[in-house]
Amino acid sequence: MPGSKIPDWFSQGVVTFSERKNCVLKSVIIGVVVSLNQQIPDEIREELPAIVDIQAKILVVDRPTFISALNLQGVPNTNEDQFHLCQYPIGHPLVSQLKEGYKIQVTRRDPPWMTGVELKKWAIRFVYEGDDEYEGDEESLNESQQSLSEKLAKFFDSFEEGD
Repeated sequence: MPGSKIPDWFSQGVVTFSERKNCVLKSVIIGVVVSLNQQIPDEIREELPAIVDIQAKILVVDRPTFISALNLQGVPNTNEDQFHLCQYPIGHPLVSQLKEGYKIQVTRRDPPWMTGVELKKWAIRFVYEGDDEYEGDEESLNESQQSLSEKLAKFFDSFEEGD
């Protein structure tokens, strides 16, 4: 969707995974802001319905042990910043291969397959068991007490308000 913001309750930059006592990691959510310079012609961008140059990497001692291209569908015909949100479930290697102290980094493929793609910012959120299990009215809760679904709903509502 058009936009250049990422929720502030995501962790920006390279993120180190830490296990939580008695909590299972359920998924990893990655938010990215990318832009496309439409002035730079690119045949691949014309043919593919996705941006293929943004990758998530698991790093062990600063060396990649797993690399996955983010599934960024829909290549807009605009120069405006675009916000993409990708969630990887427990069965995906980006989640299942994480261990205490491993890091996740998001980068642009080098060398790139597509020209004119810029990764402007990115952030990661680890989702643990219980992060999305509040039942009841969450309107009166402060953000730190709200479920993940409620936080995401409010974040997407802010796009409609033009923030």
